[in-house]
Amino acid sequence: MDEQRNLERAVEWVRAIESGATGDALASFVSPDVIHEDMPNRFFPNGMRYDLAGMQAGAERGKALMARQRYDIVSAIASGNAVAMQLDWRAELAIPVGTLKAGDEMRAHVAIFIEFRDGKICHQRDYGCYEPF
Repeated sequence: MDEQRNLERAVEWVRAIESGATGDALASFVSPDVIHEDMPNRFFPNGMRYDLAGMQAGAERGKALMARQRYDIVSAIASGNAVAMQLDWRAELAIPVGTLKAGDEMRAHVAIFIEFRDGKICHQRDYGCYEPF
């Protein structure tokens, strides 16, 4: 159990997502049987559950939606095989979303909970609170 290494890897994961990682770059962080859950939010009123293929498809959709994105890490803590992070997210939109135009900024406050197995992410649960759009 290497809590510090898990914390470092979680930060690397956030930075990879932020930079638009897709395909094999994304897959290199996760176990083949990874599960990613989005708790109910404005984009996913009933929540969502993804496997690796779904995560990769979502990353591709994100590239079409956003010109760029940024995660500010507010806090992060590791315990055992888990990492919890509080993030402030902002993205410059490439296309209109709701009342926002292309070029406008979308913002959210996010908590993510990541579980590691053998140095890879095996489960992630996200709680996203989006500012009005």
